[in-house]
Amino acid sequence: MNAIFERTSVRQYTDETLSKEQIEQIVKAGFCAPSAVNAQPWEVIVVTDPKELEELSHFSPYAMC
Repeated sequence: MNAIFERTSVRQYTDETLSKEQIEQIVKAGFCAPSAVNAQPWEVIVVTDPKELEELSHFSPYAMC
């Protein structure tokens, strides 16, 4: 979590599955990000199924990563 709070760039990932608690902690860290006039316009959808993620990647040319 220090990497997130210290805004460190991480560019190497593993295939390790995250626990539900880890995912919740990451989402919670995202809510700590600043927003214009503290509007906090967050909408978060967590996708854990690789097939669903593949389908979603076709909705936008910028989502293929």
